[in-house]
Amino acid sequence: MTSNIKVRSKILKKRTRLSNDEIIDGSRRIANILEVIINRLGTKDILCFYPLEKEVNLIDLYDKLLKKGHNLFFPVSFEEEIKFYKVSDLSEFEVGKFNVLEPKNRDVMFLDKEAVVICPGLAFDKKNNRIGYGKGYYDRFLQKHKNTTPIGVCFGFQMVDELDVGYWDVPMEMIITDTVLKR
Repeated sequence: MTSNIKVRSKILKKRTRLSNDEIIDGSRRIANILEVIINRLGTKDILCFYPLEKEVNLIDLYDKLLKKGHNLFFPVSFEEEIKFYKVSDLSEFEVGKFNVLEPKNRDVMFLDKEAVVICPGLAFDKKNNRIGYGKGYYDRFLQKHKNTTPIGVCFGFQMVDELDVGYWDVPMEMIITDTVLKR
């Protein structure tokens, strides 16, 4: 098993070489699959993320979901946790912690109920494990919110055979890439 530090470094190098066309094309394929899954699950509440650098970009899908009447929530990072806030306009964001765009309006916070959590990550493995940037925000959130369905999204090259995970790491329900759906 390769260390997560090496995996992170390798994936970040590959991700920096992605062209805008590759990001757009791969993101569109992921969004199409994700939309079908969200429709099948029938979940109204969707916990989203705003793409950072060359992450999967689902903004067009979020716009579609808003128009269909879904409730979209985006994260705000605090010291040890993230909280998700409802967004009704995808232009209402500001730069927050770690240079991630966060919702300006924080009137309605997500409470513990059924929802799909769309999880970004640096790498995922065949056992549906995920590693992010190493802060553990999503794992702590998912441990507290057991009614949610975490779905990982990534480009195909971000899938690896096995990650070094701890007891605190929360596996995904499924992982969607631009090349394969992993259940």
